[in-house]
Amino acid sequence: MADWDEADLFAVPLLDGGIGIGQVAAPAGAEALVALSILRADPGRPLAGDEVAAILRVAPDALESGHWRILRLESLPRPRSIVDPAQAGTAPHDPAIAEALLNALAGQLPWDYFPGDFLAGLLRPNFSR
Repeated sequence: MADWDEADLFAVPLLDGGIGIGQVAAPAGAEALVALSILRADPGRPLAGDEVAAILRVAPDALESGHWRILRLESLPRPRSIVDPAQAGTAPHDPAIAEALLNALAGQLPWDYFPGDFLAGLLRPNFSR
């Protein structure tokens, strides 16, 4: 079981064998509030605000199991409003939903994989895919 905490940068495996990058924005009760980025490699620096595609509340299973590999502790994106918990809603998502979104951002999964505009609806306001 991996320990995780606020500001941990992590790698999410993608369908093509690459990785997507996320960051724990905050613990949220029994869930984690995560920022999902458009990056496909460890940036070696804090995430830039325009690289954050979505803020989701997720069950921490993938972090705790090590499926989402923690890379290191890194400063959260600035301004802090980029990772505002209000953007995540109140219902937690399964980690597989976060993985599907990162795969869609990477062009590995069609945006209409789920009915309607489900995946696009998870994106931050004004984020252009």
